[in-house]
Amino acid sequence: MRYLILTLCFMVVCASTLLAQSQDVAVRFMPQWKKKTLTIGNWNVCESGDSVQLDLLRCYVGTINLMYKGKIVWVDSLPYHLLDASSNEGLLIKLRIPAHLAYNAIRFSIGVDSITNTAGVQGGDLDPMKGMYWAWQSGYINVKMEGHCSASSDVKKEFQFHLGGFLPPDASIQFLEIPIKASASLDVMMQMDSFFKVIDWGRQSRVMSPGIDAVQLSKRFAETVHSISQ
Repeated sequence: MRYLILTLCFMVVCASTLLAQSQDVAVRFMPQWKKKTLTIGNWNVCESGDSVQLDLLRCYVGTINLMYKGKIVWVDSLPYHLLDASSNEGLLIKLRIPAHLAYNAIRFSIGVDSITNTAGVQGGDLDPMKGMYWAWQSGYINVKMEGHCSASSDVKKEFQFHLGGFLPPDASIQFLEIPIKASASLDVMMQMDSFFKVIDWGRQSRVMSPGIDAVQLSKRFAETVHSISQ
């Protein structure tokens, strides 16, 4: 019994030491429209005068690395996180990193890599029940956007962008590296107005499979992630 108590005390001390040697960093992705918070379900006016209502916005963020002077100093233990703009909590990623870690950039992907796509059905945020998996295509949807636009060629003025594809030349995964200052809270801005102003509504109101349009829109979506404010 005495040995068991000593063992438990040792484990508690070790756990407390590890917690003391680590810190939490909250990375919050913030969809915006003309530098103001974008609210799902609200109408927004484009530069062209057309109106856009974004009803759904989800995307995979993965392979998160913290960098210091061009070298990786920390790797996220979770391969992928599913962001969902329907709630503030759905846009938050919590990272536990070593205390006093020096870093000046964050690197991550938007989308799921080819190895994961060919590994079959998985769990967690990659569970097909999350609604981000093409059963017919045997692959993940990297970015999913749905809503309405006054310029849409659809009869109901709807649009659907289900952007994915992992086989060349239609691989749509995007990689970003953004300079940052070490902080307990990092806000990643996503300027959605810049994404919607380049849509060719005559033929891109519905992009639902891998191809050149999915790749083009995936690149444009990644370009909306342009800065971090602290």
